[in-house]
Amino acid sequence: MRWLDVDLVANTVSFQRSLVEGAGGPVLAPTKTRRSHRVALDQATAGTLHGFHDDEKSPGRGGRDHFVFAAGQFGERPWLPNHATKLFIRYRNQAGLPRFRLHDLRHFMATQMLDAGVPVAVVAGRLAHARASTTLNVYAHVVPGGDRLAAEVLRSRLASRGPRPKL
Repeated sequence: MRWLDVDLVANTVSFQRSLVEGAGGPVLAPTKTRRSHRVALDQATAGTLHGFHDDEKSPGRGGRDHFVFAAGQFGERPWLPNHATKLFIRYRNQAGLPRFRLHDLRHFMATQMLDAGVPVAVVAGRLAHARASTTLNVYAHVVPGGDRLAAEVLRSRLASRGPRPKL
């Protein structure tokens, strides 16, 4: 992610490329789906990025084409593709958490949003799924009380239609 992918006014991040291990080292490549997507940032994350960006703008630091997560002092070299995973494992272990993969946080995020009632289409967009049906195929089991909710909605709708016919 480069600073030009971060909109600090609208508090969004655009994902347009990925860093992959090439024959001669890391290279920027299109995303897996060859599509870009934009997601909103919560206020705390946006605030952190604002502060980090202000540090980046200090004399001698990188510009908009430089990387947000960088190995170089000025943001000119991105982290190696597995650096975030190594940091995650170190912090997970320091926190005494059980073993789970960094990628599992993606599933955690999706299930938490669905459990909280975030519309499937919105969750699909944040996950960069081309269709909400993909999200439902993977996460339908976590949509809370789906069948119970359906039964109650039908009961409520039928009850509001007036007296029931005698059977």
